[in-house]
Amino acid sequence: MRKFIYLMLSLTLLVSCQEDKITVNENIEIPEGNTNTLKFGNDGGAQTISFKTQLDWVATASESWVKLSPASGPAGDVTIQVSVDETTTNRNATITINNGKESQEFKVEQSKYPSENNFDVAYTKLTLEKYADEKFEWHLVLQNEESAGSYEPAGTSVYIKLLLDKTWNYSKGAPIGEFNIEQTQETGTAIGVISIDNEEKMIENGSVELIKTEDGLKVGLIATDSDGNQLHTFYTVVPEDSYMFNNAYGSTIGRDLTITNFTQAFIEDEGDIFGVGKKVWRLNIAPDDIKFKYVGFHEGAGEWMTITLVTSLETTFPVGKFPFVDETFDLELNTAVKGKRTWLDGSGLNSWWMNQSGPRQYVEEAPFFGGTIDIKENGDGTYTVDILSVDDALPENNTLMVKYNGGIELYDSNNTGDFAIANADFYGPFEFPSENMNWFIGLGDADFKNNPGGQGQAWVFDIMASPTQVLTAGVPYGKYTIQKNSNYGVGTCHFAKYRVYENYELKKEINIVSGSIEIKKLEDGRNAIIVDGVDSNGKSHKGEYKGNIPTNSVVSIPLKDRVFKSEGARVSSQFYGYNYSPENESPQKQGWDIIMEDETLINSNGVDGLGITLMLRTSKPTSFAEGIPVGIFPIYEPDQTGVVEGIYNGDFTYYSVYYQTTERRLMITGGNVIISKNGDEYNIELDLETANKEVRYTITGGYKGTVKLDDFSAPMSMSRKKNAQKESAKVLFNK
Repeated sequence: MRKFIYLMLSLTLLVSCQEDKITVNENIEIPEGNTNTLKFGNDGGAQTISFKTQLDWVATASESWVKLSPASGPAGDVTIQVSVDETTTNRNATITINNGKESQEFKVEQSKYPSENNFDVAYTKLTLEKYADEKFEWHLVLQNEESAGSYEPAGTSVYIKLLLDKTWNYSKGAPIGEFNIEQTQETGTAIGVISIDNEEKMIENGSVELIKTEDGLKVGLIATDSDGNQLHTFYTVVPEDSYMFNNAYGSTIGRDLTITNFTQAFIEDEGDIFGVGKKVWRLNIAPDDIKFKYVGFHEGAGEWMTITLVTSLETTFPVGKFPFVDETFDLELNTAVKGKRTWLDGSGLNSWWMNQSGPRQYVEEAPFFGGTIDIKENGDGTYTVDILSVDDALPENNTLMVKYNGGIELYDSNNTGDFAIANADFYGPFEFPSENMNWFIGLGDADFKNNPGGQGQAWVFDIMASPTQVLTAGVPYGKYTIQKNSNYGVGTCHFAKYRVYENYELKKEINIVSGSIEIKKLEDGRNAIIVDGVDSNGKSHKGEYKGNIPTNSVVSIPLKDRVFKSEGARVSSQFYGYNYSPENESPQKQGWDIIMEDETLINSNGVDGLGITLMLRTSKPTSFAEGIPVGIFPIYEPDQTGVVEGIYNGDFTYYSVYYQTTERRLMITGGNVIISKNGDEYNIELDLETANKEVRYTITGGYKGTVKLDDFSAPMSMSRKKNAQKESAKVLFNK
């Protein structure tokens, strides 16, 4: 019995001990979402770290400038305040939390720059201003919103030039690193100016740093201006700023700096086009979104360039380094011709950068005037082209840098052929306010005849025949003088072009700028076309065609008097103030455009109908609020003396006939427009005439009703936040 009692007591004690034992979590737990890194700006401050532990803990910092409160404590949910003082250098430290069983580390990073952006706008660009001294200049500009959003001198801006050695690799983008600001203008240093409300001060000393991080490009600046004020600022490029530093990483969004690999190139051997014993080449480079056809005409949208190179006559392909030089008739050997110069015959040498929104829709064009182009042969049939050049586009010079690697096709512009095919297209008097009939004469060689539009060479001449030379009279016989920018007079050729086709693509087109084309009847009854011309490159085009010349009318719009019907018509007007007054008339005139569309044109969505555009100019003081001026306005030429008000003639005032989706324009050559007003409604009466001296057409009728008015006289304003940067401007000089 006693043994049994002892056994029961032992079991009871064992169970009791097991129930009293507590399991302790030795981990230091950091709440989800908390960071292990604390980042401070130059002015320091305080932040907190949090964790949870079931044991007593101790916190230590690796650097004395990091203050912890508290630095130790009991188990539980813990929050420690981490404080740092101001700094003038970048520094790092580690905080270690230890509970006797486990350790956790927190990092502390403090920058010598402010943690917040003190500016709203930043951009960079590379220039070759010091290229003659074998230096590059990288310009860095920081602006607050008040400065960037106003045309008037306002706000705060910082302008810094980084001076880079000639060995610097510009293809890598923005120069990453720190540059001391000095007045020595030595390479590896920087020069700076700060402007506050257009009051400029030199930055005497300090440093600027460009930092490339995973988040993008950062700019830090610590400097002192000439009055002893300290400039302590920081700027971070955020992803939304697509136009900021866009070229620092190879983008082609802007043109101040373009670093890209263009994907196609061709070169033309123009030969000794000026008879000076030197050969001229034209190198054309473009990306895939531009489709080459010939010099001056590229399909697609984007940027491309043409560069003129000069070599000896013996050169079969231009390889080497070509500096841009001033263009002279001597044409220096092994150079690239800079700028653009037009010769007496209308031809010229060009090296230019071009940007277009579509075929022949040029947005910008800028001739090159400095830099180099380097062409190297790779040995595998491909070439490397390295272009570093400057254009003269206003308001500032722009640097264009191109890297191209690939094949370069060679086209021979000296290849010509015999005329094997001919035709004549009749356009009538419809496109020109003159006395002639407009004809297009087309010629082609044997290849073109066998594959029209797909292969071979072709020539086209736009000639002006007499008013009696209509389609029913047959081929327009006569001799026509080729004149660039002719006055559309009888017996002239308004333009002539030489073309090369390949695989149904127009590969080349060159203007024929002088000479003649003659069409005559031979004794055997056949027709003949004789060409004797010279193109813009100085190349001769001579040949003769004998045989039948098919004729065709491309005028599908009936020529007749037109009546503008008021019912259902739509009229609008645009006020321009004094913006478009002619320079040779006094006093200056105010401008109104009156655009009239009849009911047929509106209901057919521009397929059929009548549209009229009138350019009203008056010296009487008017305003947009007063509406369209009233009175009798005669048609007159812009340079007519003694007339101070009326409707412009020529290129400005015209009516458009829409017929079967085709628009044709006839210039309005005479008559009057009578405008009156009753309340909010206008009454516009038309008594106009158009066409040439032989055939005259009239436009009558009018419009009665309201007119939609638009005011185009005020310049466009730039919207910006009011007083958005007042506090930021103060922060610039914070310490």
